[in-house]
Amino acid sequence: MGIQTFPLSREMPKHCHSRINQTFDTVTGRIAPRHFPNIDLFAGEVSRVLMEDGLFILIENVASEVDEYNQFYNEVEKRRDPSHYRAHKKTEWISLLEQKGFRIETFTTFKKQFLFNGWCDMLDLSENEKIELNN
Repeated sequence: MGIQTFPLSREMPKHCHSRINQTFDTVTGRIAPRHFPNIDLFAGEVSRVLMEDGLFILIENVASEVDEYNQFYNEVEKRRDPSHYRAHKKTEWISLLEQKGFRIETFTTFKKQFLFNGWCDMLDLSENEKIELNN
């Protein structure tokens, strides 16, 4: 049994998209959807290409259910990484995936500690950018 990967892109001709309906038994998304402006479209595309009874594995940062913390986290993340669009709440993910017909069997969250300098170094932020972000 081999692993087949198939990157989807906007540049792919539309007629190619329909050829991969219900093609994959497993689809994974790892720490990326927070960069997508439309997670509804993302979830719909996963549903479209996934075989019936297929497995979707999503690993993603989730934002706080508390609106003020959610807003703060997303604002700081966007300042650090301009490609960041929005980290969604756990409840938003559950609702969206259920609306798209997914049956959620396991949903695990855990605290993720960010060490400020290492977190900034991932994007090669300058010392001045780190200082500004920390204010």
